[in-house]
Amino acid sequence: MRIQRVQLRLIAAVFTGLLLFLGAGDNGRVDRIGHQVICMCGCNQVLLECNHLGCPYLSRMKQELTAAVERGDSDSAITQFFVQTYGTLVLAAPTNRGFNRVAWLMPYLALPVGITLVVLIVWIWRKRPIRVHASVPAARKEELAHFREQARKETGI
Repeated sequence: MRIQRVQLRLIAAVFTGLLLFLGAGDNGRVDRIGHQVICMCGCNQVLLECNHLGCPYLSRMKQELTAAVERGDSDSAITQFFVQTYGTLVLAAPTNRGFNRVAWLMPYLALPVGITLVVLIVWIWRKRPIRVHASVPAARKEELAHFREQARKETGI
């Protein structure tokens, strides 16, 4: 009799732990996928962090997400469902395929390209000759010396 009670308690504990573990797994999936999706109300916040009062999309999108997780759909199938329903703007980060790779590469390419462009422009500016307007005659060395001497006398330096 006593052994049966211990066995029943052990089975109940294992069963309870299994239920808690499976439930936490679903909650973790909802949390993980909910942070990969943007709320479509226009707030540009992650779905699970949308804080608008009376948001028309929040409850519906959360229900769709939890229903898909409870059905056992894969993560990619759930995100594909949201993309098909709401468009690609629903994704918090662009996919790493096709033209969207540009969004991933641009931050890494923009800085070196910008620095190279600035260095090239400065180098070209330094190489160009100084232009003298045709109406201004070139001063001769004797005239410059005379003007320097006159400036020294007038300023007392």
